[in-house]
Amino acid sequence: MRDSAFGPPAIPPDFWSRPEVTAALARRDIGELFRLLKTLAGMSQTRIGAATGNAQGRVSQIIHGNYEVRTVKSLDRIAEGLSMPMTRGWPLAWHRPVPRTR
Repeated sequence: MRDSAFGPPAIPPDFWSRPEVTAALARRDIGELFRLLKTLAGMSQTRIGAATGNAQGRVSQIIHGNYEVRTVKSLDRIAEGLSMPMTRGWPLAWHRPVPRTR
């Protein structure tokens, strides 16, 4: 059955436990998360946008590094829209400072 554009997205359960996904989440790298949703879960930019409350153009900007998601409110909206499970403390971990690697 085709994924509805307005209901919760059909993301494979094992998606959230993949090492590349957990690493992107730990860095709060939403551009990488969206790229992984496209490649591993087959989601379009339009579908990601509908699920997360962003326009397709904004999703494209995030994916290409032209816009950075910074606020906890936006991160929470993305987590809720993607039905992110509460494994490994996500999305609650977003409320803590992000570790700096530079």
